[in-house]
Amino acid sequence: MAGFRDQEQARCHCAGRVGVYVANWCSCWLFLRVPKVTLDTRTLKAFGTEFAFTVDRTNTHWILEWALNESENYDRFGEEDGRGWMGRLTPLRDELLRGDLRPLYLGWLAGVSAREVDEEAIEPPRPPGLSRLTAAQQSLAEFLEINPDLLRAVEIPDQQTPDFDTKGDGDLDAWIAELPTSEKGATLKLLLTGHAQQAERRLKLRFLAWQREQQPIGRPGPPRRTVAELRKLAASAAETRKKAGSGAVSQTIPTLDLPLPKPRPKGAEWIDAYQRWHGT
Repeated sequence: MAGFRDQEQARCHCAGRVGVYVANWCSCWLFLRVPKVTLDTRTLKAFGTEFAFTVDRTNTHWILEWALNESENYDRFGEEDGRGWMGRLTPLRDELLRGDLRPLYLGWLAGVSAREVDEEAIEPPRPPGLSRLTAAQQSLAEFLEINPDLLRAVEIPDQQTPDFDTKGDGDLDAWIAELPTSEKGATLKLLLTGHAQQAERRLKLRFLAWQREQQPIGRPGPPRRTVAELRKLAASAAETRKKAGSGAVSQTIPTLDLPLPKPRPKGAEWIDAYQRWHGT
């Protein structure tokens, strides 16, 4: 499905859950419509920026908006009409419905990349899995043109922390044992009535809250960095990348010295004649 002709049309289509708009002035938007029960106001406010990630609301839903404003990638927007982005970005909605907050963090990071966020601002709570983005999340980073070195900077501490899916069974067993019977019954009803995403989101959020409660008093949580600190880490990542690239060895081969494929293609005799004339 192609992108929409104007931003308002994309926003209107968001009544059907998803909207994408790509403008010829080097800007683009993604709109996702999710039920209000999916996210609370406090969580959304933590990730909000001036332009890159903003939130609107209806009586029953949040309208989440990610935006890239006036990119300098003129080649991209000279050729792009929005086709293909809808399919690549639509899975983000299901991820949010399952309690995955990484798309929100990427929206905030896009604001940092676009220099919308103050240098002294503290990053929002980091969701687990930033070093293991899904295909849709990688597409979102590409869509918003997030600085790859900045993305690398936020990945580094996450690589040392197991995500929700890789934690040992011990915590899960202990938590399940404490879960009230009424809660287990309510979750089973959600599963049996076709509300698997709601059941997963409900359980995951409760489990993460329980884990926070188990953390010993006085034990510091994961350190949250300022934007200035993230930029320093990004600069370090860029330097490491450049040094790694400088070790590569390249060799230029003249066109006339390139071997012909076998079997020889039609017209190869003209290449032979040109090589004899050129003295090769």
